Amino acid sequence: MVIRKMNSMFSKHGRWMFAVITVVIIISFVGFFTPGFTSLFAPGGGAYTPVGEVFGEKVTYEDIRIQSRLDAIFIGLSRNMDINNPQLLEYASKMAFAGIAQLKAAKKRGIVVSDKEIADFLAALPRFQKDGVFSMDNYKAFIKELADNGIDDEMLEKSVRTGLIREKLSAQLRGQVLITPDEIRLYCNDINGKYSVIAANFTADKFEKKALTSLSAEDVENYFKANRSKYMVPEQYKIRLVEFQYTDFIKDAAKKVDDAQIEAYYNANKQEFTVTADGKTTVTPLKDVKAKISAKLNMRNAGAIARKQALVFAHEAYRRVSNAASPEKIVAEFIEEASKNNKDVKNIGMVSIDKPSVEPEIFAQLPKISRNIPISNPIPGQNATWVVLLEDKIDAAQAEFDAVKDKVKKDLVHSKAIALARDAAKEAAGFVSEAKEADKVAALDRLAKISEISRPEEFSVMAPPQGENGRLIAHLATSTEIGAVSAVEDTRSGAMFIFVLDKKLPDEKDFEKMKAQITYFYTMMKENASDANFNAWLQSNIVEYQQQRGN
Repeated sequence: MVIRKMNSMFSKHGRWMFAVITVVIIISFVGFFTPGFTSLFAPGGGAYTPVGEVFGEKVTYEDIRIQSRLDAIFIGLSRNMDINNPQLLEYASKMAFAGIAQLKAAKKRGIVVSDKEIADFLAALPRFQKDGVFSMDNYKAFIKELADNGIDDEMLEKSVRTGLIREKLSAQLRGQVLITPDEIRLYCNDINGKYSVIAANFTADKFEKKALTSLSAEDVENYFKANRSKYMVPEQYKIRLVEFQYTDFIKDAAKKVDDAQIEAYYNANKQEFTVTADGKTTVTPLKDVKAKISAKLNMRNAGAIARKQALVFAHEAYRRVSNAASPEKIVAEFIEEASKNNKDVKNIGMVSIDKPSVEPEIFAQLPKISRNIPISNPIPGQNATWVVLLEDKIDAAQAEFDAVKDKVKKDLVHSKAIALARDAAKEAAGFVSEAKEADKVAALDRLAKISEISRPEEFSVMAPPQGENGRLIAHLATSTEIGAVSAVEDTRSGAMFIFVLDKKLPDEKDFEKMKAQITYFYTMMKENASDANFNAWLQSNIVEYQQQRGN
């Protein structure tokens, strides 16, 4: 393996080669079992249960777990992030299936990464740099910080290799994009042209009175029957939880922080300590922020310790409740295991979307806890990690008409008012279009009783008008001739159209000034379109099973 080969190179080429190329990173992933793909207690049969297919090949929970770890390592290294960051771990978990699909697509395209490319990537990592060169002190501090937990050379190498393969795939897709000079000029005209328009915005609120007068009790009941799924009593969860507060572990965490780690963090995150005042930018000296960094590292380490303990507790609690013969016994076993760990069990009771009463991180995971496996995986938060016991679950149910009658009536009035606003916008656009050229502005002004008529200041696509519909107005301006009425476009609350008074396109001199920037933006747009086409093709070769999302 490349990492091990590099280790042998040290004996031939000395300390510098070791410092620059040989990197053995030990990363803590204890506690990284996000509900869903990476669930410890995955529904449907265990780690090797298929969760989907890519190009006809099965993908299992174990594949997802491994890919999640690889992605988190690579992203953390590339972006100089804390690899134990809960948000990073959650992101890696969610993106793992897509990552596997991309890697299989790259393999079909013959994309590979050499050992030298891996070595070059590791040598250039910002976290190991100081004053633009590799720092052995930063390297040692990082290794010391993470040395208690472990990932082997093979896992590190694989994370870098798969990450670089996906980067190569992206670069290859972008290399297929072709740009012509005429395209650049037309795009420049569209986004940098200056537009003067009159906008007519038709909104539901101006038509609600009319919608209400034409409403009957039968209409309301029929609307309810046709839209029953909108009126549900949400799922309810009866839960208890054990909380592992990070502050409870500060004392143990502080033992692991030393001056080398503090200095390494300072060097890798100087933007945090950079201050700009009176046009001068200065970096706060290390001695002035040492206590702040120490506290931050202590809290981060405390969080890692808390997550480990939460994981152990979840394992043991699951083992105990899996043998319990009744709901009462499940609760008793959970409480007893918590007591063994000197933890209190909080009896939260019933929670629902209407009455969350717990932290958002906890509530977001409740739908993923199975009745058959009522113990959650550790749920990391900003200041604590939680383990939840699902004591009972009441499924979502259809609401009775009488209980939601007022809401149904309000929704129906609003729905009818939107439809009336859109019909009025179409009729008005036709009315203005048919008016003589000299009378069009006056015709628009006469619509003020049923719409909001506005005259935005001169704008461009790059600097659209202010307000909710500003970007829509700019879009309509680019596709409408001077002196013409645009197409009618639906909005969230009705519909609108514009009348174009004037367009001022960039002249050749202005175009040359902005050509480089315009080319950059246009190229990026076409590259994104190329990515979208590739992803559509990839999606057509993917099958995701429902069970992967948990119960």
